[in-house]
Amino acid sequence: MKIAKAQRSEIKLKIQGLLETLPNIQKFSNRYVVIKYGGSIIEDGVEDNIISQVVFLKKYIGINMIIVHGGGRQVDEEIKKRGLAPSKKIDGKRYTPKNILPILDKCFGQLNSNIVLKIRKMGCEAAGLHSRTKTIVKVKKDTSLELGYVGIITSIDTDRIKQLPQGCIPVISSLGVDKNGQLYNVNADDVASAVSVALKAAKFIVLTDVKGIKTGHGEEIFSTLTINDVEKLIKKGIVAGGMIPKLRASVEVIKKGVEKVHIIKGTDENSIIEEILSTEGVGTQIIK
Repeated sequence: MKIAKAQRSEIKLKIQGLLETLPNIQKFSNRYVVIKYGGSIIEDGVEDNIISQVVFLKKYIGINMIIVHGGGRQVDEEIKKRGLAPSKKIDGKRYTPKNILPILDKCFGQLNSNIVLKIRKMGCEAAGLHSRTKTIVKVKKDTSLELGYVGIITSIDTDRIKQLPQGCIPVISSLGVDKNGQLYNVNADDVASAVSVALKAAKFIVLTDVKGIKTGHGEEIFSTLTINDVEKLIKKGIVAGGMIPKLRASVEVIKKGVEKVHIIKGTDENSIIEEILSTEGVGTQIIK
């Protein structure tokens, strides 16, 4: 049977794509990759796309995928629903009085359970690491500012992750406990960073609503930045606002042994797979 010229071209393209991704498949198999996303991504209705990519990379490529999630928008909605005063932010951290802790626990618990359920429906096992008894995030009270029940991470119980069955995806919420079992609110970026460092992750991927770090020329983004580039961009004012703490956190985790940090648009279809497996990537990677 003869193969048509158009069909041969299509086969060649598929083979070329496979050959390009094969080195990355081999490189990251059985390594840890941490994915972090917050409530804004969840609300955008693209969570199923994110989870399907995580399941694919775990189930078929063999990468040890870990999800860390926030849920600030959902917390704000619940606070408003109950007629309570809106939470104020101090240096990017949510002021957390004791009466807000049960709301955080409830919202993060629901989000965590929903993610676990979606992973299982897509054919992969998952473990929700949330609440006083299941969290792996150990903290002490943050006394640097008057923040209420906000914690600073002291350690990550990586043994809990390593003891999970081989095919299981951990789903971690941004709450922690101190040595007395007291629950604290913790910044989700800090949790994801600490987990990445503790597991010596190959990649830490931050999903945002932008394609990457903008160069200052329209929608153009940097494909790659070094840790030295980051501080220069901040000083020049090219990077501002909420992206500054994300970039500085990225620099810190790389200094502590994480190979690469990626900032990509989580709402784009297959963006995680493309960033990990393709040569070009789709967002901004930060390297040493």
